[in-house]
Amino acid sequence: MQDAQALRTLEAIEPLVVAPERFAIGRQAAYLLCPRGILESEAGEALLGKAGRAATTRNWATVMKLHAAAFAAGGSR
Repeated sequence: MQDAQALRTLEAIEPLVVAPERFAIGRQAAYLLCPRGILESEAGEALLGKAGRAATTRNWATVMKLHAAAFAAGGSR
């Protein structure tokens, strides 16, 4: 979801975030960390509902695999 206006609409999710969850809205994306799983998170459910098809999700294991693949391919981080 890259539309700045659409990202601002996600601010409504903030009150649903319960520790240890974390939520941040950046310039081009919104990030939600759900340590107990997105299916167990009220904020996660709301995020997927508000973002609709514009949202993608990745579990942490997938993020780490993508990071390793990018680094192996010559990435800088």
